[in-house]
Amino acid sequence: MEPVRILDLDRDVLRFTLSRLTCIAGACLTAAFLTACGGGQASAPIIAVPSDIASANVVPLRQVAPEHDIYVADKGNGLVKEIPKACHYASCVVTVGKGFSCPTDVSLDETLDVYVSNTCDYGTAVYKMAPGCNAKRCASTVPGDYLNPEGTASYRGNFYVADYSQGYVREVPSGCQGSSCVVTLGGDAFVGPGYYPWDYGPSDVTVDKNGNVYVASDYFVSMMKPNCKSSSCVTHLGGGWSTPWTVSLDHEGNIYVNDSGHKAIKEMPQNCHSAKCVSVILNGFTNTPFGAKVDAQGNVYVSDPIGDTVQMIPKGCHSRSCLVTIGGGFSGPLGVYVGP
Repeated sequence: MEPVRILDLDRDVLRFTLSRLTCIAGACLTAAFLTACGGGQASAPIIAVPSDIASANVVPLRQVAPEHDIYVADKGNGLVKEIPKACHYASCVVTVGKGFSCPTDVSLDETLDVYVSNTCDYGTAVYKMAPGCNAKRCASTVPGDYLNPEGTASYRGNFYVADYSQGYVREVPSGCQGSSCVVTLGGDAFVGPGYYPWDYGPSDVTVDKNGNVYVASDYFVSMMKPNCKSSSCVTHLGGGWSTPWTVSLDHEGNIYVNDSGHKAIKEMPQNCHSAKCVSVILNGFTNTPFGAKVDAQGNVYVSDPIGDTVQMIPKGCHSRSCLVTIGGGFSGPLGVYVGP
């Protein structure tokens, strides 16, 4: 039996881009996630009302804006886009990568190389665009054999890939030029419980300043110490998850999770090992969020591939009424990344 690849099929997925986008998760996603991502009409973008922003000093709306460049895998257009700081409209969005068939995630390394996860049949790879390159044609491929590469991360020259359908987290060490030097981290800790690894797998990965690796994988959020190569050194964090899809860290090391099955963005401190220490940043999204990343200040950026929007949850915002729509002109935006 051949595995089903994310973004391989034209059918309801995540049921997400539902009826308007090609499949981004196919049959390899869990039934719970497919149910949670049920269809519906996209709601109109919500603009922040200053009084809704929980802060000691309420600021005007014009100051509620991204403090970083935000990168977006714009799957429907086959592009990677950048939302510059303080950009609220499509007119200021910049295309930084083109020619991709199914871009599902994007990240940057310390030298501003742009990495694009591409998950179409016959085009499954992670592409690296060095500074000055803005298209697939001038990009190189990251070493390794990937089936459904989703979230990626960089740390001191090492590169990490969450391969959803193979069920593994791969590390490409600094200087690695071929598949033989690619390392599997965490052993089979992220491989599904059934007969095939694509029953569930890792969808996102991030690394803290000490080299600890954090992984979101269908049922768990986990942490591994550097060079962890077996399931025995993988620790589960938090609890009460329903398809945690992305994971990211703020400057204090707090862990932010897109708990997509619950349509909620959640936060937990380091060393949280139960649902009791997990708090909800914001829930009740009309559509299931896909990408979600926190910046150093605690603002969270969320992609809505059904509503074709990217929105910012300002730090202290706990209501849909204070969501801020940034950028514009997207078609099925999936992965997001907080840049410089």
